[in-house]
Amino acid sequence: MIRFDRDVGLYYHLFMQSLPIVIACQIVSFFASGVYRGSWRYISLADLSTYAKAIVLAVLSSVMVLVYVYRFEGYSRGVFVINGMLLALLLVGSRLSFRVLGEMAGRHRVGQPVLIYGAGDGGATLLRELRSNRRYDFQPVAFLDDDPKKQLGRMLRLPILAGIGELEAAIARHQPYGVIISTSRLDPARLREVQRICYLSGTRLMQLRFDLEELSTTTSVDVGD
Repeated sequence: MIRFDRDVGLYYHLFMQSLPIVIACQIVSFFASGVYRGSWRYISLADLSTYAKAIVLAVLSSVMVLVYVYRFEGYSRGVFVINGMLLALLLVGSRLSFRVLGEMAGRHRVGQPVLIYGAGDGGATLLRELRSNRRYDFQPVAFLDDDPKKQLGRMLRLPILAGIGELEAAIARHQPYGVIISTSRLDPARLREVQRICYLSGTRLMQLRFDLEELSTTTSVDVGD
């Protein structure tokens, strides 16, 4: 329809004879490339690379089979290019929709307002965890960061305020349940100042910890002979 518009009837028989082949090649290519093994909710750049390989494989395999079966006589190369583009749009769009809906639900969940101190990788990880994990009844309202390059910007739809210089004003404005430090590399002097401000304002202070703990592999289970 996109390629031939009103002349689509002239090529309808080619469409009907190629449709089962194209669908079969796409399903096999997606399965072989690992498209169906990914989690839709946690789509990442690595998944997009997998989708791109699957789509290229699907289009090329479809063309190769049609060349072998029908010698590709009467077929338009442009149709397969358009098909690949639409396939990419629908495949990525369907997967991203689950993540977008999940993040939107997390953003509109009612919870205690909190400020996140640190707008780096740790802050982004903390924000996603607070939005997706119902264990935490917290709703982040803003980041604070001491890096001038990040200030007045936005990250994951939250504003990034100045760090220690705006902490008192941010607490007075947002009346948060607490301040969560998202980094373990905060300067000790700056950490003491954050503690002082939170203490004077009666605001709770928390810190994100992400550690790997090695567990003992010794058990009391009898292995037997």
